Amino acid sequence: MIRTNRPRTRLLGKPFVGGFTDIDRDGTNITIGDSELLDDIFRDDFPEYIKLLCSMSAYAEFANVVVSARYKEKSNSSVKTLSYHLYDGSSINMTGFVSKLSIAALDILPEVGMLDSRWQRYISENNIIYTKHFQTQASSTCVENFVDHDTQETGIIHTKSRAHSFAGSYFSGIKLADIQPYLFYVGTGYQAKSYISIISASDALRLRKVTLAPGVSGDSLSTLEDDICNGNIRLSIPDCPIAYKSIAATKETLTSDIFQITFRRGPRDG
Repeated sequence: MIRTNRPRTRLLGKPFVGGFTDIDRDGTNITIGDSELLDDIFRDDFPEYIKLLCSMSAYAEFANVVVSARYKEKSNSSVKTLSYHLYDGSSINMTGFVSKLSIAALDILPEVGMLDSRWQRYISENNIIYTKHFQTQASSTCVENFVDHDTQETGIIHTKSRAHSFAGSYFSGIKLADIQPYLFYVGTGYQAKSYISIISASDALRLRKVTLAPGVSGDSLSTLEDDICNGNIRLSIPDCPIAYKSIAATKETLTSDIFQITFRRGPRDG
């Protein structure tokens, strides 16, 4: 016969601590697993996440700029010059292009977390929480043209410049991912006819149709959605160790500029 010794308990329908007489049941808290006690230190005044209802305002402020480039139709031809007024609408339809975009906080949404009154008052009084500036051309310039090897040879020299900063795209109801920089480039096509074209930052990076000019940095090609997801929008108030950094945005409207930004709590200098 095999005997086993089973532990003796005094459950009697109660938790096992009912069998111990040296535990003060009335003043004891037992936590099993990961404790969220530390996370609760700032929870009342500084919730981990907050969400703001926001709106956008666009500004179209452009200088009177002329863009030119020199080129030859054939190697033994004389040098010619192409020239375009960049922002007056004669060469490029300026509908939907802006120089900067401001984001204003309209309300703090309560479903994620509510800030204390000091934060609410500060955000209400300083409601412009972010301004995205798009690189534009501030003065007239002569850009350099190169031989365009992507165009079939016809006995005429086809040229194309690098892509230079132009403006940003915006219209009411646009997706956040489509609010992005645009670039321009000039060249000469078939029959050496001059042209000016624009291309979005996403297409410039994806299609590799043009080479970026030295003054166009990768950081300057971010979309508004990139800025938000990369934490470029930060909320902080004086004399407070806590700051909030943007992590995501939601825009479900098709014809308005209203959307929501979610922020996460972190150290002010983090």
